[in-house]
Amino acid sequence: MRTLRGFLSKSIGAMLACIAVAALGASPASAGEKLNKEEFQKFINCPVEVAKACTYGETLSGEFKMGSKQVPITTPVILQGGLAYLGTSTLPLLAPRFGAPPMSKSPQTIPGGLTGLSEQLGGPVVATAEIAGPLSNVLITAVFLGFGHDTAVQLPVKVHLQNELLGEDCYIGSDSEPIVLHLTDGTTKPPEGTEPISGKIGTNEGRDKGRLITFIDNTLVDNTFPVPAATGCGTNSLLEPIVTALVNTDAGLPSAAGKNVAVLTGNFFTTESNWVEKYVKIKKPKKEKTK
Repeated sequence: MRTLRGFLSKSIGAMLACIAVAALGASPASAGEKLNKEEFQKFINCPVEVAKACTYGETLSGEFKMGSKQVPITTPVILQGGLAYLGTSTLPLLAPRFGAPPMSKSPQTIPGGLTGLSEQLGGPVVATAEIAGPLSNVLITAVFLGFGHDTAVQLPVKVHLQNELLGEDCYIGSDSEPIVLHLTDGTTKPPEGTEPISGKIGTNEGRDKGRLITFIDNTLVDNTFPVPAATGCGTNSLLEPIVTALVNTDAGLPSAAGKNVAVLTGNFFTTESNWVEKYVKIKKPKKEKTK
């Protein structure tokens, strides 16, 4: 089977790349470069049985603004899985194996807590983004990562708000009405009256003899998406409509397209699944001894 490095060298003309999970255009490896097999351990959950490419992305910083609430990203968010093949088509992210989550549930603290004034008034609030709906709705357009234009990944999410006064079911967005991000490392095309924003490709590196391709310090952005109103906030059925209305008033929800912002900065790694099978040792459950 050809190496990823060989594949990339033949595919630059087709502008093949994958957001957060696959990429191309990496600098060639030096002749004396050593192979670091440990770098492939991040792909341990890649569904190698069905995927030709293994992907791993980590968002380390940035912000997510919904209405009037601006939430800094301080807890890393991991996106992982695979792609059915390497090509120029829009492809769904394939679920990781072993029951691993395709996107980590990483709580982010909302500044000012429940009231926006101080965590001493109403307590702290954390917001956790979750994939909304089936994983097949997470779409990756391979051709656009690394070329700085148009949508690279379509990511539908819902945001779980957690505080002792909000109950367990307070969400912004839902499986049926998600917040749909159209992320790009190029320049956005928001509605008229909203200034576009730009991401950045970052540093493209080919590591481990070209078998591991990375985008370091890559920034994906979007300010074209609407955000629906929160639902299900409150600790009981009597309080729910009151608390939910207060949450929406405080956060300025629902919020129209162009009024919301996502900025995600981090690192993205991709490799072919055959390298994962070769370099990553999978520990299988031990068989129980029979008496």
